[in-house]
Amino acid sequence: MVEIAVEEIIRMTQERKAVLEHDFMDIAWTYKGKPLDVPHKLRENFYTTGLNNIDFITSDYIPNRPWNIPE
Repeated sequence: MVEIAVEEIIRMTQERKAVLEHDFMDIAWTYKGKPLDVPHKLRENFYTTGLNNIDFITSDYIPNRPWNIPE
């Protein structure tokens, strides 16, 4: 059996909500403290997909992304 702290789920949910509250086009994305160069056209195309701010990072929408998110 695995133990999961409810407090941790609440914390993660609050952090996700904070990210999702921002207008996607107003976000300056960074990775390891450095700005990501996200072409405006890529941002515009993603904006119309109906996906959310977190999906932009966790999906494969960004080509050659410098991070790997374990599945």
